[in-house]
Amino acid sequence: MSELKACPACNKNNNIGTEKMSDGRYVRFRCFTCGYARDEWLDTETDALKSWQSRPIEDKYRNALEDICTAFFVEGGDKTTAYNMYEIAEKALK
Repeated sequence: MSELKACPACNKNNNIGTEKMSDGRYVRFRCFTCGYARDEWLDTETDALKSWQSRPIEDKYRNALEDICTAFFVEGGDKTTAYNMYEIAEKALK
């Protein structure tokens, strides 16, 4: 299994695992530190993992940030400033 992303609610990843419905047919990932879980119950652990790892809003912002930093650098900004901009924004997303 790939490394699990941190919980989107408490930002911890040391106590995340699967839980199954009482009949054992459906599964989802849950953070046992804060109790957060995806709303959907899925047929397989693979699908549940994909759901847990999916962060479309974060991915959208990261892609936009990369585009901004690239444009800044291409327009004459220095590479260090572009990198620092990215690092600051990346920390804000965590």
